[in-house]
Amino acid sequence: MGHLHQILDFMADERKLPLAIFFVLLPSVVYAAVFSLSGLQIDFALVGTALLSDVIFWIAISAVLYVLVFVLKEKGRYGFVSIMNRLSLIFAANFILMVSAVAAIILAAPTFFTLIGKLPKATTGLQLRSVVENLPLASEPVLMIAALAFLIIGLLALAFSAYVIYRAIADYSRGSFTRNSLILLLLLAIMAIINFAASIFL
Repeated sequence: MGHLHQILDFMADERKLPLAIFFVLLPSVVYAAVFSLSGLQIDFALVGTALLSDVIFWIAISAVLYVLVFVLKEKGRYGFVSIMNRLSLIFAANFILMVSAVAAIILAAPTFFTLIGKLPKATTGLQLRSVVENLPLASEPVLMIAALAFLIIGLLALAFSAYVIYRAIADYSRGSFTRNSLILLLLLAIMAIINFAASIFL
């Protein structure tokens, strides 16, 4: 846990904003990589929309936490930019999760991206489902390893993201673990709403 504290303290420095922006950009790199793996021309509109959604989500959850701190009348050590910097680590964790998902797909179904890239643009959902259902898969041990690895990485990424948010809250709220956890759950619920809204309008 000591290393995690050091990372969070490092990112709390407002001068680390460029690094925070880099972390937020990382998931969009995976979107572009998927197009390249499929042999398709990169859809810059789609990648740009995903990037815009991530940036809005990042600023929104940072603002919500900052306002929440103001409502609670807590006096933390860090300002708004520091909160943004720390919450950018969530996107770094999401990047690792997305990379592991792509790696798991390649291990489980090596020809997946090649076949997807060969599909015509007018492919229907049923046709896509048929292609996916008939994909040649790797051996059962490889499938189990890929699934288990992705599950472990996913759980670690989720736990890391929750811890990042919790520490950001705890640095402002001097309350008990229970109180901070309740604030965390409230913020996670708000984050889910923001993310859902962004997926609809963007």
